[in-house]
Amino acid sequence: MRKRLKAIISLLFIIATAITWRMGGAAGYKKIWRRAVSSLAMTIIIALFTGLSWWLILSYGLLYLGCSTYAGFLNYFVRIFWEDINMDREYWWNFWCENIIIQSSVLPFAHNPLNILFILSFALVVSLSKILIDKNNITIFGLREDVFSELCHGGLNALGIMLNLII
Repeated sequence: MRKRLKAIISLLFIIATAITWRMGGAAGYKKIWRRAVSSLAMTIIIALFTGLSWWLILSYGLLYLGCSTYAGFLNYFVRIFWEDINMDREYWWNFWCENIIIQSSVLPFAHNPLNILFILSFALVVSLSKILIDKNNITIFGLREDVFSELCHGGLNALGIMLNLII
């Protein structure tokens, strides 16, 4: 497949991931949008760059796991050092762990040290950008900050997967 066409199709699936990610986080929609459909859209991006393989099942499983959890269990470990932690709040490390799981879906296909470094750093960028948008009420195109935050979170994760397969 030509590179330009692959990039255009990937961009469409990045947009689809962002939209379904937001739908999974919105009241009135089922979480299945985030879990299954966002995971499927990101799996299709992986398949565009790697071809069809049995490893896609593992990648889909990692994506589904990452999309299903916000890694709140980490707060129990943090509570050992920070006794006054609000256990119901989402912190940057929760999103970082979630994003590492999602970004790790490329490891069956791209598993050199540069890919692992990219996974860790891009997952951190995505988690910090989500926290920054949520905390500072950043909006664009008239979208509420929670909508913009979820669109960015899903879209940036899909973009990270595509970029990691390119490098």
